[in-house]
Amino acid sequence: MVSASYIAVAAANPSLYVSMALALTFPSNIIIGIPLYFNIIKLIEI
Repeated sequence: MVSASYIAVAAANPSLYVSMALALTFPSNIIIGIPLYFNIIKLIEI
C-alpha cells in the first residue's frame, strides 16, 4: 500500500529548479548588480 504523502508530493525536477533560480537572479544581477558593483569599485579606487 502506498502512503498518502508519497502520492501528494510530485517528483522533483532539478533542471526546472536550476532554470527558475537563474531566471529570477540573472535579470536582477544585470539590472541592479552590475551598476552597484561598478559604483562600489569606483568608491574603492579613490
